[in-house]
Amino acid sequence: MSPMFVRKPDLRELTACYSLDADYETDYIWQMHRSFVAGGITISFQKVKLPRTLWVSPPPLGEAMAKHWEGGWVLVAKEASHVCGFVDMSSDNDEDTGIIEHLVVDKPCRKRGVGTLLLRSARDLAIDRGLHQLIIPLPSKNYPAILFCQSNGLEFVGYNDLYYRNRDVALLFGMTLS
Repeated sequence: MSPMFVRKPDLRELTACYSLDADYETDYIWQMHRSFVAGGITISFQKVKLPRTLWVSPPPLGEAMAKHWEGGWVLVAKEASHVCGFVDMSSDNDEDTGIIEHLVVDKPCRKRGVGTLLLRSARDLAIDRGLHQLIIPLPSKNYPAILFCQSNGLEFVGYNDLYYRNRDVALLFGMTLS
């Protein structure tokens, strides 16, 4: 096995990112419960087992990734000549926050530490650029990514139920950078 390395991609490597297999399967979702009580609102999330495995194909990558690439916010993980995964970020300079738009590991490369390597590299890039926080929005049904975030020290920091066009709830996981 060749060593894995992370770097800013050239145009050929960026193009390869668009063809990686980002599909995933899950047996759980985080279900949101909202209740209105005497002058307030209570929001809670509960892990719910699905009656059968759910297979999910994320929407295609958009043109925004090419803009992030031009700004130096895309990193690829490579092994030999194969692009195994990538992380695509943007920044909210007003808030000093980096937002991970996509963190994708090709199916054949999963469970080998590629995602963790990409997350660490994204964190380092954000720190180098003077950011103080890193946020990852995730669909509530992407339970594998939720577990990944939790196992890598990110904490649940909120949600946005208007984030995705398909009306799925975006769970926000984040970390403070030092």
